[in-house]
Amino acid sequence: MTEERTIKIALLDVCHETRGLHAFQMPIGIGMVAAYADKMVTAARTEFRLYRSAHEFLREFRDWKPDIVGGAFFCWNRNLNLSVMRKVKESLPDTLTVLGGPEVDKDPEPLRDFLMANRSIDIAVLGQGEKPFVDIINNVIEGTPITEVDELRGAFWLRPDGKTLAKNLPVENFSTLDDVPSPYTNGMFDKFFDANLHPMIQTSRGCPFGCTFCNMALKMYSNVKFVSPERIRADVEYCAERLKGRHDIILDLCDSNFGMYPQVIPIVKEVRRVQDNFDWPRYVSVSLGKNKKENIIAASHILKWGLPAAMSAQSLNLPTLEAIQRDNISLDAMRDMLENVKQVDENSYSDLIMNLPMETKESFEAGLDEMIKTGVKRLIIMTLYLLHGTPMADQDSIDKYGFDLKYRIIPRAFGEYEGEKIVESEALVVATKTMSRDDYLSLRELQLVINAVYNSALFNPTRRLLDELGANVFQWLKRIYEMSRESEAGKVREHMDIYAREARDELFESVADMQAYVEDPEGYETLLSGERGDNLMNKYQLLALSDGFAEWQSAASEMACLEAKKTGSLPDWAETAFDDIRRFQALKFDFAPYFDEPPEPNQRNRMRFDFDIQAWLADTSLSLADCRGETFYDVWFDDRKIELMRQFMQSGHEISQTKMFIYREHKYEAFMPNIDKVTDVGQADRELAYAGSGVGSRTTARGNHDPRHRVR
Repeated sequence: MTEERTIKIALLDVCHETRGLHAFQMPIGIGMVAAYADKMVTAARTEFRLYRSAHEFLREFRDWKPDIVGGAFFCWNRNLNLSVMRKVKESLPDTLTVLGGPEVDKDPEPLRDFLMANRSIDIAVLGQGEKPFVDIINNVIEGTPITEVDELRGAFWLRPDGKTLAKNLPVENFSTLDDVPSPYTNGMFDKFFDANLHPMIQTSRGCPFGCTFCNMALKMYSNVKFVSPERIRADVEYCAERLKGRHDIILDLCDSNFGMYPQVIPIVKEVRRVQDNFDWPRYVSVSLGKNKKENIIAASHILKWGLPAAMSAQSLNLPTLEAIQRDNISLDAMRDMLENVKQVDENSYSDLIMNLPMETKESFEAGLDEMIKTGVKRLIIMTLYLLHGTPMADQDSIDKYGFDLKYRIIPRAFGEYEGEKIVESEALVVATKTMSRDDYLSLRELQLVINAVYNSALFNPTRRLLDELGANVFQWLKRIYEMSRESEAGKVREHMDIYAREARDELFESVADMQAYVEDPEGYETLLSGERGDNLMNKYQLLALSDGFAEWQSAASEMACLEAKKTGSLPDWAETAFDDIRRFQALKFDFAPYFDEPPEPNQRNRMRFDFDIQAWLADTSLSLADCRGETFYDVWFDDRKIELMRQFMQSGHEISQTKMFIYREHKYEAFMPNIDKVTDVGQADRELAYAGSGVGSRTTARGNHDPRHRVR
């Protein structure tokens, strides 16, 4: 009896890791492809190895000699994938190479050109990859060369002449995603828990909308399929058993329109059961749908710590929405959702895209103003970049709207692999027929202020007081921006100047120019040091809230007071209130020193204020005027917070990346002190508290840890 053959299969969802991991999530796409193939292939044994690290794969593949190497093909690993596949073919020419993912072009002619230009790629898979990959494996088992195969589902390859694209067969959809086994409960993802990666669990697949800038606009994704609540419970519980109490690890629920369908309610009920039993997941990341706010509100209240209210808008300019074939929910519906979901205090956000068709500087700023008035706490502003295979990337669209394209290094997406320097690029739209490049760069500068000030929970109390006083928050942000261009603005001006220069210098005329820069030793050194090639929003938010904390605080407070005076009815206590809020914000958020040295646990500091800000923030029905009166707080850290700090800072990721993640994602909880109101204050304690709350103590510097200001 002959021994059954074993087919060795390597699946790669690789990302660059030169300056920390470019992506923190577990590779759910290749996991589901592998799990389904493991179930369906019966003609031979299969051995799967899944890779997040290209370095790990390159160390192993020549000795292991896989029969098939498949790669998940994204914009952030495009060139890395192509390089790895070339190395595979150079060493193992008989190994079959397969790419699938959003970077595979949907149109036959450019897809044929891609395969002709990249002979190291045998097969490209378009769309859902599970069923096509099973057919590919079975074909390898049968031993037929791919050039002699007549047809496969969902796959494209070149005929023997090397020029003709083989005809593929359509791929039938799954009736339910439960047909695909879980890569969690079958053990395929166990290795990724040790690497501190964040679990991703797909709850549905598909999107009924057709936004022209999005890969999900393809017709093949219009039929939405779901995972059962029982499957979700098993997967989340499997993760929770390994991540109990790990608040630094997020759960990503993958759904293009989370909450749009009623199936979400039983799913979040299962997640809540796990939260109650395992103290995880503390944070759940989703992409919310836009048409069923009642489902989103219900889901948020079911989960133990709620959901961040994430509402995509892209633009509020009607001609733009028509051009991109998008229909937003109303601003009133957004406001209603914000008022009813948990986590709205810090985590609600919406996104807007600069340089979409028909957008002007004036219409974009008007959109910012309107979004701020909804009460959303963060505005994620992006520059339009063109994704392969989307209608927006067609040459007709580029010509129609006058897109001026430049190229940028995808943040931290670069590295050196067996002596070859690889960098990933994105095609940015830096001007259009309706938006000049100067206008775009001006908006980029305003974007820094919005990200450092508006998007930071640090300034939520200031914004709330501005709202109570009837002031315009967007005009407050513009005041800070205008101040940042003044010579006496100190570090605020310094940060803006450096940022503005870097925002201009990060743009390349061509991909070839970018590659030449990376090949130059001096250029590559700027990438390694972080001088170039970083996410500018994350980089300068971190700089503003750590190195420049006190001066950005002062600028925000001063400009808030000036904007409030424009209302013409500023109460006599307002300036004192703004100063109290400034000191309170510093008390909670001036935690950058704790990245290097945690505070002493259970060490209490006493502080005095003229308003009970803690009570005001805890009750949205109160105005700050309702909370006037001398107030004392004890400020301290318990052992649990110190342990959470340790978990964050030792998570295994590059340290600057961890810091950026904490600020960007509002993962402040571990770093913010406990604040207890004190009602019985003796005279000696009162004097110490007064000393600890005067000018210069924890209001303009890193904080006052003088033992004289401690109350044991």
